[in-house]
Amino acid sequence: MEFVREQLGTPSTRIDLTPGKVWAYRFSDSVVQVEFGDDDCVKTLVLALTEDSPKRGFALPFSAPLGQLTFDDLTPDQDGKLRYRSSLRTWELLFETRGIPHQISNYVTYGALVPLWPGRLADTSFDTSAARLAPRLAAKGVRINWVGVSRDDEEIWFDWQFALPVNM
Repeated sequence: MEFVREQLGTPSTRIDLTPGKVWAYRFSDSVVQVEFGDDDCVKTLVLALTEDSPKRGFALPFSAPLGQLTFDDLTPDQDGKLRYRSSLRTWELLFETRGIPHQISNYVTYGALVPLWPGRLADTSFDTSAARLAPRLAAKGVRINWVGVSRDDEEIWFDWQFALPVNM
């Protein structure tokens, strides 16, 4: 936790459900969410694009740059799983896969999240009715707007509300 604070500073937001265990950082061009395990080490790290993210994207060590990356770039990965999930406030396509064992994390999740509330999250869209029935077809050409890495296989939830304007 101290290393993260030294590198990124004091978090913009902390989620109160698990005091001190999820930190969020709002930057001008991205949103970062860090979840810590009981050992105070990083459990999950998420990088999300905002409408102000650079057009060239953000370089990732395990794929094309986030910002240019689409599900078409990922679906040849036979070990990955593409699925749709929704909540009262979001629609989302996810591609979950295992990373290469020598990487920082063994689990990587790529997401295209469409919040049903205006905010600063980078725009992405897909046919939600098709996504419910056939996620692979609905994902064709869809741009990914967040990526998360995790040390375990628990489902990653990116809290898109961190991308809402601060003055709302």
